[in-house]
This record gives sequence, C-alpha cells and structure tokens, in this order.
Amino acid sequence: MQIKRMSKEAYPKFIDYVFQTCDVVELKKYSSGHNHQNQRIVNIMLSDLPKNLNISCKKKCIDLLYIKFKNNPFIFDQDYKKSYETNDMGLDSKTFQKLAQKRRKSLIKGSIYNYIHNKETNNFLLKNKSDLIYAREDIHKIGDMGNSYYFFKLSKNIKQEIQNKNSIFAWRFPISLEDICFFNKNGLCWLWSTSHEEMYEICFQESEEKEYEYLKSIGIKFVEEEFTPTPKEYLYSLEDDLKY
Repeated sequence: MQIKRMSKEAYPKFIDYVFQTCDVVELKKYSSGHNHQNQRIVNIMLSDLPKNLNISCKKKCIDLLYIKFKNNPFIFDQDYKKSYETNDMGLDSKTFQKLAQKRRKSLIKGSIYNYIHNKETNNFLLKNKSDLIYAREDIHKIGDMGNSYYFFKLSKNIKQEIQNKNSIFAWRFPISLEDICFFNKNGLCWLWSTSHEEMYEICFQESEEKEYEYLKSIGIKFVEEEFTPTPKEYLYSLEDDLKY
C-alpha cells in the first residue's frame, strides 16, 4: 500500500518499528551510464579548480564552474562538437547557441553530481563497512556499469544513519545513496521507495492488518483508506534480490 504522508513526529516511531520487524536494508548507488566520461570531466576541473572553491551541488558552485569551463577545449573537444554541436535541425543561430550552452552546462552539472554521489557513497561504505552484507552490480551489456545495490544489516549504526536523514526521501541522488528498501525477518520486501518521485509503499501480507492499523495510529496516512494486502505475485524476497 502506498504511503500518502508521514508526519515528522511519526518518522522516529516508524523507524523504531522498522528495526523491530526488519533485518536488512537495501540502498542504491545511481549510475548515469557515462561514468568514464563524467570522471574525465571532473579530473579536468579538479586540475584547475578556482581557489577556495569546494565542489558541491549548489547552484552557485555549478554556475561558477560552468563559467570557468564552458569553453574548455579538453572537455568540449572536436569529438564532442561533432556529436552534439552539429546543427542538423536547421535552427537559427541564436536558438542553436542557446541549445549548445544548455547542453554544456548540463554535462558539467551531471559530472559534478556524479562526482559528489561517488564521493558520498564511498564515505558511507567506508563508515559502515562492518554492517555491509552484500553488494550487487547491474552490468550493462554495452557501456559503463549500471546501478549498484548495497545490503546492510540493521545495526545501531545504520539506525542512526537512517534517523539522521529525517525522511525516507532524504536518501536521494546526488547527496547520498538512494531508494531505501527494507526486508522483514521473513526475508520479504516490506518497504520500497523511489526517492526522486517521492513514492514509497509498504508490502502488507494478508495477516498484517494489525500492523496497518498500528502504523496509521502513529501518524502515517495511506493512499488507500482500507487495508489491502499486496498480491502474492508482487511480493519479492531478499534471496531473489541478491541473485538478480
């Protein structure tokens, strides 16, 4: 059942309940599919970074880096221009230039976001390596690695990490791992989320109506007004997820 709203007051109670009923949490590292290109661009920027500027995903930082590197011949080389700056659509010069500038800024922004995401992911994994159970990478047949998935036991340290976020949706690219998912003690997915769409759903089984009522009592509002268990064909297990 999809959760419509969870109050700030309900969140810590909800997390306490999760840690009573679940064993494993899954977090995803997002991949744009252009990891090598993004890293090359960031390396170029890092080699000539303005003084006293720490790379962040703040608009001011991205604007400053775009102004400095928008005409960099190593980032926007002949291969780039041939692929992305050929006016095949016959646009007028002004419109084409605006489109070219928008693409260049988007490329710089995407590279910065991926740099931050990789850095934050590595810091989180290093900090919580003792609680890491398993890591799974989805590999594209062509191109870079796909998304990576990390499974952690629900320890006191992980609980603190989750409570510090203050929201399920705070697990979001580029500032952290994202799309948090919990597996219950029976090894079934109990909650899944899609952070950027601000969507999360609890997978109730037929015997869990009391659980549904309890969660409502602590301040959680569901999209559906009445208890509706998840169809069995939509339930998936931790064992299946690890094998994927």
